[in-house]
Amino acid sequence: MRIAGLGAVSVIDDATAQTIATVIQQQEGYYPGSLAYRNNNPGNLVFAGQAGAVSGEGGFAKFPDYATGYQALLNQIQLYASRGMTIQQMMNVYAPTGDGNNNPTAYANLVA
Repeated sequence: MRIAGLGAVSVIDDATAQTIATVIQQQEGYYPGSLAYRNNNPGNLVFAGQAGAVSGEGGFAKFPDYATGYQALLNQIQLYASRGMTIQQMMNVYAPTGDGNNNPTAYANLVA
């Protein structure tokens, strides 16, 4: 993955996916008491029928435990990579401008 240049890839290694997931988890505000925490959803993934998930608070996916929610986040990152998306393109979809106060470019730069 060409992270520094925000280049496109089709597969990323597990360590890189975990690094991206950690940044996303921090950016999404996963901490005790937060919406993400209550939903066991460290990436604040919108409910889209993910394995093991039900529709949770705020329209986000609610997972039975942290491990299932974290795996769903890793799966989403790998799905974006399999589509050849750059980090910028990933964040344009993941945290679009029209959804609250998101700034996809700043988010992409943070991930990179």
